[in-house]
Amino acid sequence: QIDKHYARKETLIFSYMEKYGITAPPKVMWGVDDDIRVMIKALNELLASEKAAYNPIAVQWEAVKNEIEEMIFKEEEIMVPMTLDVFSLKDWEQIAADSFDIGFAFIPEPLPWKASQSALEKEQEREPARQLAIQQAKETTEGIAAGLAETAESNSTAEEHYDWETQTSAETIVLPTGTMKMEEMIAMFQVLPVDLTFVDKDDRVRFFSEGKNRVFPRTKSVVGREVVNCHPPKSMHIVQKILDDFRSGARSEADFWIDLHGKKVYIRYFAMRDEETGEYLGCLEVSQDITAIQ
Repeated sequence: QIDKHYARKETLIFSYMEKYGITAPPKVMWGVDDDIRVMIKALNELLASEKAAYNPIAVQWEAVKNEIEEMIFKEEEIMVPMTLDVFSLKDWEQIAADSFDIGFAFIPEPLPWKASQSALEKEQEREPARQLAIQQAKETTEGIAAGLAETAESNSTAEEHYDWETQTSAETIVLPTGTMKMEEMIAMFQVLPVDLTFVDKDDRVRFFSEGKNRVFPRTKSVVGREVVNCHPPKSMHIVQKILDDFRSGARSEADFWIDLHGKKVYIRYFAMRDEETGEYLGCLEVSQDITAIQ
């Protein structure tokens, strides 16, 4: 339950905090969240041991409980007031909608939520105060504002065409090796036995596939987010090193596997380059549950 609560916070709340330039608190809190996860895992292992004894269990539980309660205090006294001042009602509507993809901790699944018309009207009155709160929040955090999602550039070059390449229908996507309709392409991504995430040359997430059983949760709020901020602080430097190596040309692939909730997960990164110029276009992350294959 706690892990699910932290996952919603890290995946959704942190995304919007970064959108408004509030970058330091999410990084610090995520690191503490992971420490708490490690402590809970250790406590569960101690409980499962045949040599489990009351005193060491009590000591470890007290330590875990204190860390959890301190995080609750930080959430309620720092994070929540800041987000209530800064986030718009549209932000909260999207967070509420995306929350169903992750699940809810300690409560039954709630009804979908939309802001009332009266609330939206009142929000217009407090917009100057919200903008001031955004500026103040930026000034109290470290780093530079993550910024809003950039408009994706489309660079299509005219080449020699076969008949199928002259398709002009808005419903048809013409690719170098054939055509697909949008609904066909969406269906294809949904049935792929791997999770795909595309990160552009500026290291921002621009696309992810929507499989039925994703290895890692993804919500629409991740689009436009810096990819290193989608990872726990302890692995940020590893991801950044891979991206830097891809950009410099030092390497074009990276892969590793991890044990996650009883599953063996294989993660691969591929540098994407322009076929003619060799210019770095971005990175494709491919994740797969290989437990059954193994």
